[in-house]
Amino acid sequence: MSNVKSLNATWMPTNNFLVGDVVFMQDTGYRVKTDTGLLPAIASASCLLTPSVGDRVVLFADGDSWYISSILVSANNQQTLALQGDVTVSAKSVAFKTEQDFSVTSSKLNITSNVANFKFGILNQLALKMSFIAEKLEMTAQQMRRSAHHEVTLFHQQHERVTETKNTQAGRWIQRIHKQWISRSERTTITAEKEVKLDGKRIDLG
Repeated sequence: MSNVKSLNATWMPTNNFLVGDVVFMQDTGYRVKTDTGLLPAIASASCLLTPSVGDRVVLFADGDSWYISSILVSANNQQTLALQGDVTVSAKSVAFKTEQDFSVTSSKLNITSNVANFKFGILNQLALKMSFIAEKLEMTAQQMRRSAHHEVTLFHQQHERVTETKNTQAGRWIQRIHKQWISRSERTTITAEKEVKLDGKRIDLG
């Protein structure tokens, strides 16, 4: 742009600060319209909010370079908090409060905690691959519905206790017991519409 000005010492404000409006932005920086002209500027590390076109900003001069130090008035309702490099937040406690949505997007998410409490009104979960390792897992649910196209479960030992009723419906149910199958009940009913087969080297009834 031909009208971009480079301020010399005679133009320089005594406090090295100017106020202007962002009129153009690109990957290499911004153009800010001030009372002294159109100036090229880049966002400083202390300017946490990403400037956008229409924002009223404060410029700070460092030699011949101008930096956007802060945003006075934002023209965009959707703000972006931009931090350069890795960021660590250290505090006794941190709380996030939003009126509507809270979203986290990351290629990898790590959470480490001594105690983790989750409370959801509705939980929708989609995972292409899930690996879950727990030394001890306690799960309580008023109602739980699980749907899977293909499920493989492997346990060294499994203990399951149903205090009232367990109802299983399957198109085909195949069980393979390598050593011994023991079933104890007060009453046992086996009903088949077509046939019941018992095949074994030895069958004891009674």
